[in-house]
Amino acid sequence: MRKIRLLLTLLCLWLGMIPTLAQSVMIVEEMKLVPHASVMAMYKNEFGSFETPITSPSFRYAVIRMHLEGNAQAVRTAKERVTLYMGQQMGVESRVTTYSNQILFLVRAPRHPMIYIDCGDGCERVLLSNMQQLEPNCLYDCRVRFTPESDGSDVDKDALLDELRAEIANLMQAQQEIQNEEKQVEEEPIDTIAEESIAPVAQEDTLSKYQRYVQNAKVKTLVLGQIGYSVAPQMSYGAMLGQMYGGYGWYVSARSNFQFGAQAIGSCDANGLVDGVKPFYSGNTSSSHLAIHGGFMMNMLEKMSKNKFNTLGVYIGGGYGKRELLAETTDGEWIKYAPTSHNGFAGNVGLFGSIAGVTLNVGVSTINFKYVDLEVGIGFMF
Repeated sequence: MRKIRLLLTLLCLWLGMIPTLAQSVMIVEEMKLVPHASVMAMYKNEFGSFETPITSPSFRYAVIRMHLEGNAQAVRTAKERVTLYMGQQMGVESRVTTYSNQILFLVRAPRHPMIYIDCGDGCERVLLSNMQQLEPNCLYDCRVRFTPESDGSDVDKDALLDELRAEIANLMQAQQEIQNEEKQVEEEPIDTIAEESIAPVAQEDTLSKYQRYVQNAKVKTLVLGQIGYSVAPQMSYGAMLGQMYGGYGWYVSARSNFQFGAQAIGSCDANGLVDGVKPFYSGNTSSSHLAIHGGFMMNMLEKMSKNKFNTLGVYIGGGYGKRELLAETTDGEWIKYAPTSHNGFAGNVGLFGSIAGVTLNVGVSTINFKYVDLEVGIGFMF
């Protein structure tokens, strides 16, 4: 506390002795050539009198256009004091300050490898350019910020002092509160702190985040792996992907047995006849299955469950399906068995349910309402 009061005293003394600030200049953008710019085309009224038609080139000067940054007072003072220094033997031929926030300096080209900015007494010269030469009738741009000298009269010392006192008072109050808390912690048993502060807070924070998550979830995505089974018998494998918003959504699914190698050259009837003739069969068979569905799904517990990942709903959709049973002949050719081979519309319908995100589905699917299989799946909803 004594240190803070001492700091306040020293700062008060410092505010009473704010020194005079010297003027200065800072380069914001380095000097560079303005492409395709002609001094005589742009500033003939200002510098046309320096043109000498009998010489080559007729205009032997370059213009350095200095853009000024700062407030109105700084710009006005800069126009009065800022100039260029190029050594003892050379100087600025002409200086124009009629343009807003600009000073135009006319200098002889092509010399002047070192150009400095000078802003008068008490101002340190700043190197503007060390180009090897300036091109005649060319324009060069730069941007500077001039800070005029200040005697500190524009500083509201009383306001600064009041603000400082208020800040230090706040610091003193905060320090006192910290000391009181530290003293209270020292007096309280360690096991009490551990039981009442650390573990419950962390547990409550974790539970509250999870509860907010499951209660406020709007878009729910489910991903399931699926298996299909038919009494043919036929097994198929695939996946189901869906999304719901506000209890309603969409899904897509696909299953196959991934057996597509054999190609049929014809089809036979239930007796194995192909166009009335029964070929010689080797006894080998091959079956293929593909079903792609898409459709609508609805969660019937959307308005009833606080946990948005506890669901029970239905899905129904349609798409394309193909199932073929092939028989091999002794010639190594394949014949499609027409009674159990189907190709065309595929539909499916079923139920799905989730508990804390773990999701199951069970349903049936069909191809042309002639081939039917059972589909089950397990996955996760998030």
